[in-house]
Amino acid sequence: MRKTLVVFLVIVLALSSAACSSISKSKNREYAEPENAEQALETLLSGNEKYLSGNITPNIDASLRTDLAANGQKPYAIVITCSDSRVPAELIFDSSLGDIFVIRTAGNVVSDFEIGSVEYGAEHLGSPLVLVLGHTSCGAVTAATEGGEASGKIQSIVDEIAPSVQKAKNEGAEDVLSTAIEFNVMNSVNKILSSDIIKKLVEEEKVKIIGGVYDINTGIITIIE
Repeated sequence: MRKTLVVFLVIVLALSSAACSSISKSKNREYAEPENAEQALETLLSGNEKYLSGNITPNIDASLRTDLAANGQKPYAIVITCSDSRVPAELIFDSSLGDIFVIRTAGNVVSDFEIGSVEYGAEHLGSPLVLVLGHTSCGAVTAATEGGEASGKIQSIVDEIAPSVQKAKNEGAEDVLSTAIEFNVMNSVNKILSSDIIKKLVEEEKVKIIGGVYDINTGIITIIE
């Protein structure tokens, strides 16, 4: 009788554990596959609200790792943002493993490598949303605003941002740095749109590209389409 009871309890516990694991995984991944760009953006902004409240709960457990390893990734958004250590995309959107396809460069500038990465994320992984995310107090944009020569290959980044700074000045912006940060974001958006692959996906309404600016002081994200 005792042996039968022990076996029964073991089975019950095993089934209960499996069920809990499934429920936990489901709850943590229920937002991971929005059907379109609008839902993807809503998910990103909802995650940012959790980040602002200090209530982020990213799921990074072993079962999710093995699930993604076995079944592949299907990120719901592509985020191109700055390499600045104060702008950790996964954290500010309360995202989990496999949720967002992140590309980071100083000044969130893009060239063929970054555009190719966006093409891969959109065409092969099926991400419906592309977000280019700049941030306040960006060192790269600040360097371009202040002028002068940068050392080594850093100059190539400054040169890429310089037209956005000049545009902000030409338009008489009161805050040249903040305006240049926005213009620089949209410059990257336009360069991504120069891709035939991305342009086609946008025309077919399979992908949407937007820009945004993250405030490193408040944590708030402002979307600029």
